[in-house]
Amino acid sequence: MKELKYLNILYINNSTESKFLTYLESKAQSVFKIEAIDEIDSLLNEKSFDVLICEKQMEVSQLQKIRKQSKTVQIIIFEDDLNDILYLNAIRLEGIKYLSSQIDSLEFKDKLKDIIQILDSNSSNIIQLRENFIYDKYNNTLLKNRQLISLSKKEDMFLEYIISNQNRAISYEELNDNLWEGDMTHNALRSVVKEVRKKTYKDLVKNISGVGYRVDI
Repeated sequence: MKELKYLNILYINNSTESKFLTYLESKAQSVFKIEAIDEIDSLLNEKSFDVLICEKQMEVSQLQKIRKQSKTVQIIIFEDDLNDILYLNAIRLEGIKYLSSQIDSLEFKDKLKDIIQILDSNSSNIIQLRENFIYDKYNNTLLKNRQLISLSKKEDMFLEYIISNQNRAISYEELNDNLWEGDMTHNALRSVVKEVRKKTYKDLVKNISGVGYRVDI
């Protein structure tokens, strides 16, 4: 990933070897590694970072402190015990992506691309929808009035895809290729659309006759 070389990255982990850290050090020119979370404060006061990656468990109070020091730093946290409270705080504080420590290098690179895209566009990963719905693009979570809305895997994939391509209509063929890997039926697609509308609001997903669907944010 060519874009990585332009980023200032702060990486927090133990002294043990990390495949993700090794990858970043091979691609980025500016990677600062520390072992103690307590060191973050002084570093953020001295230097501006684009991305902070932490392989240690981080308390909400620590995240709040980081966000107070830097409004723009994008944060990746490896966390295997995810829960609604963590997701709610990720939405409230913005710019926080939770990853499982079990992910492979390819998926890690894909998630980095999402974060770089947000940085490049100077936008937010938090999408404000109508009727008090909020969507977190980093963690693929949907929320209304501080309550997380449960989505099936395919519903989540569909919602994430149309929101990520919000400026255009998505054809049936594109949805088939990208979400169903060529095995989509129109009944399956209609069922997913119906459920997404039911769990959000009807006008969120617009039917473009003869073409496909478009999100209306």
